Amino acid sequence: MVEPNEELVIRVNRELLKGYMVAAEDLRNRTGGKSELDTVALLRLPGVIGDTASVFPDSEERQQELGQLLESLLQSALVRMDETRRAEGQRLTQELRSRVDRIADQCVRICDLVKRLRPAYARRLEVRLKELLKGTTLEPMRLAQEAALLAQRSDITEEIDRLQSHLTQFTKLLDDTGELGKKLDFLLQEMHREVNMMLSKTPGVESEALAITGLSLEIKADIEKLRESVQDIE
Repeated sequence: MVEPNEELVIRVNRELLKGYMVAAEDLRNRTGGKSELDTVALLRLPGVIGDTASVFPDSEERQQELGQLLESLLQSALVRMDETRRAEGQRLTQELRSRVDRIADQCVRICDLVKRLRPAYARRLEVRLKELLKGTTLEPMRLAQEAALLAQRSDITEEIDRLQSHLTQFTKLLDDTGELGKKLDFLLQEMHREVNMMLSKTPGVESEALAITGLSLEIKADIEKLRESVQDIE
């Protein structure tokens, strides 16, 4: 802490103050006002109070001391700011990694459900075709072909593969330096697109299909939270 070693001198522009007082007196006479002049209010008028005398001697030695003190305070403030930003960056990175790991786990669960969903589609197709054919015998080969076609239309394997690839790239970027915000946001946009495709290609009321839809919606929500967090990354 720096303590001044001499009294603070206030410089008053007396000529300007006198001009203000004359103008105020003239205005009061013209308007018939009764109020007295407020000294404090006069001192607040523009230009009445001039620059204060320096609280420090003009010696080169004291100026150097002040400069060193200011530099030391600045360096200390910069160090604290850097430490705070580093700690915040580590916290944010940990949060991003945790959410990415969660999405990766959900993708694995969806892959397992997809394998179980294919025979479920075949069973549903068989029931539906029997209803349409009304007891007519259905060739097994024909049923297999129709089931394969339905499974192909509902296959989300490629979307899951691309989503997992984006997750891997996202994790690698977190270890890089430089401007990452735009790159991470782009990957999240691609992830969002893949999840929307997964949702559109997973119809039906089978338990597996409903479970895939639920997990996909959870992934979509996690991606949105990731995008919110990425906005704080340069």
